[in-house]
Amino acid sequence: MAQVLVVEEDPLMLELVALAMREDGHEVTVATDAEKALPLFARTRAGALIIDVGLPGRSGLDLCQTIRESSRVPVLFLMSRALLQDKVRGFRVGGDDYLLKPFAATELTERVAALLRRSAWTQALTTTVEIDGLSISSDGSVTRNPIPRPSDAREDGRDARRALRPPTDSVLRLRLGRV
Repeated sequence: MAQVLVVEEDPLMLELVALAMREDGHEVTVATDAEKALPLFARTRAGALIIDVGLPGRSGLDLCQTIRESSRVPVLFLMSRALLQDKVRGFRVGGDDYLLKPFAATELTERVAALLRRSAWTQALTTTVEIDGLSISSDGSVTRNPIPRPSDAREDGRDARRALRPPTDSVLRLRLGRV
């Protein structure tokens, strides 16, 4: 399963969330504020974050915004108030989902599982496609691949040049069965 970083100020809530995640098969790292969470995030390469919005000092929303500068890791916010402006701001700073306190452990684990599934699908889409000597990356970059040399080519390259030459009319007719 995934490495999950839980950032929650309330020790009891922190332990309950960590326990639910461990019982669901995840490795869990915990922090009680944003300042402790940032270095942990950098070291653990977490696959998902669960962040309390109401952290002391720097808020969970600010923490998410900082993390979004360098990562697309899924973020689930824990909220104790159901104010629309808090939810909207959470999405705008890069949160992927939220859960209102109190909540059932099953709902928490299922929401995290859904975030991890979507994240895996997104990562699967970030691939490179090769067409006619060009590599096209999902980020839009295009590079030209070197033309492979045929394995039976002579050292002086004459066979390779012949293999790479455009086919003549007679070769095309032969390939099309019109000899």
